[in-house]
Amino acid sequence: MKKAKADRSKIEYYWTLTPSIILWILKNIPSLPLLTYLDADLFFYASPDPIFQEVEKHSILIHEHRFSPEQKYLERNGKYNVGLLCFKNDMSGLCALEWWRNKCNEWCYYRLEDAKFGDQLYLNQFPLRFQRVAILSNVGAGVAPWNHIQYEFCVNDHGIKCVNKTPLIFYHFHSLEIEKPEIIIPSKFFPTTPFTKDIITICFEPYAEKLYQNYQKLQELGINNIPGLNKTQLNIFLAHHSIISKIKTNKLFHIIPISNDWILYTNSTLRRNVHQVDKLLDEAENEQSKGNTVKALTLLLDIIRQHPNHPIALNDLGVIHWNIGDKHHGMHYMHRALHYAPSNKTIKNNVMRMNKLLNQ
Repeated sequence: MKKAKADRSKIEYYWTLTPSIILWILKNIPSLPLLTYLDADLFFYASPDPIFQEVEKHSILIHEHRFSPEQKYLERNGKYNVGLLCFKNDMSGLCALEWWRNKCNEWCYYRLEDAKFGDQLYLNQFPLRFQRVAILSNVGAGVAPWNHIQYEFCVNDHGIKCVNKTPLIFYHFHSLEIEKPEIIIPSKFFPTTPFTKDIITICFEPYAEKLYQNYQKLQELGINNIPGLNKTQLNIFLAHHSIISKIKTNKLFHIIPISNDWILYTNSTLRRNVHQVDKLLDEAENEQSKGNTVKALTLLLDIIRQHPNHPIALNDLGVIHWNIGDKHHGMHYMHRALHYAPSNKTIKNNVMRMNKLLNQ
């Protein structure tokens, strides 16, 4: 470990320590049946019991990134995320931890190299190497910036926050930054990381409010030197009402009220939510069935402006262009659709049909 600390950055050293810490705790507390590792930037909205139910008959639980189609390329850095892991104190759990620890001690760097990336890419081998590995299936657990745009968010009739009609358990606030207690930046990667108003309202506002309350408690204790503050590039941020009058900027921001206490400032438009996109797709199909090709194309292009890699919209654009004789653009859209949804049978069949006709 001393060698690793000497030749790795602070974050790389922290990653190296992950399996070692989990293994040390389980070995030194033999009466402990199960240990769950959590990243510090997770926020829970509901009981984690559904997660523990999935690991009951297994020794290990890992969860997928579940990348949205437009961020699928990030899977090269790992199919699974280290943000939440469960290990039982049994042979399978300890064996996996020993292997993972040895691998991280050998190599754990913030770069992609020879099918390795930090401590994360090693998880790809867990289901192949070890027995009794569960892969978390609950869509309410593991919502994050790399997958949230593909989901529909709502608050149901019982006041429960939901994702795709399933109770939202936790969100992983990767890339969130704190300018100051009253200013929260949802993602330093915006607008590459897209948002809808529902995502901000349902996921981010409660977290921002809790952070603000906790900072107030720290200040009451005389703790004012809070690390991680004072970032400068503000393209999107949540502002607490107590600081609104002090915000001065030369940038042109869209100003969107989120709650009584928080307002969103963004220099790019937010995405439509999944439900709105589905409605636009239905409208485009309806217009095309009535022969209103221009109107259908306009609706589909509107979707692509908001969701550049939406496979169904790309497919429909490809079909329409092909049918009106614009085969070049038709194939262009179809190949993009296939790239982002390679397993979609409709898209695959359309591409095969068009290629066959081109070759005749």
